[in-house]
Amino acid sequence: MLLAAVVFLFSAGYYVLIWQPLSERIEQQETMLQQLVAMNARLKSAAPDIIAARKSGTTTPAQVSRVISDSASAHSVVIKRIAERGENIQVWIEPVVFNDLLNWLKALDEKYALRVTQIDVSAGEKPGMVNVQRLEFGRG
Repeated sequence: MLLAAVVFLFSAGYYVLIWQPLSERIEQQETMLQQLVAMNARLKSAAPDIIAARKSGTTTPAQVSRVISDSASAHSVVIKRIAERGENIQVWIEPVVFNDLLNWLKALDEKYALRVTQIDVSAGEKPGMVNVQRLEFGRG
């Protein structure tokens, strides 16, 4: 009888302390693996569309200038002047809040594949403001 009680307690302890947590963790990992496999399949199927969209985005300098101008106003960036410079577009802007500038540049990169090829930034008169002496964009 004592032996049966010891075997029962050992079996119950093994199940509660080892087997059940281990099987729950295995189930969680299998679920996560299935989710990652599904996400990988979606990304692989979407990759050609994303690449084509980025390549066919804005192509003429006029379209690029328009994109820069429209997105600048949406990000509280005031443009003084835009000019073509070979393959690139040069932009002059008013002093701007640093975070607004970063958000604008990030949006141009992510949405339109416009990357900064040259930038010259200095601290503005007010805290958090920057002066941009030179800003040039090129296609990504």
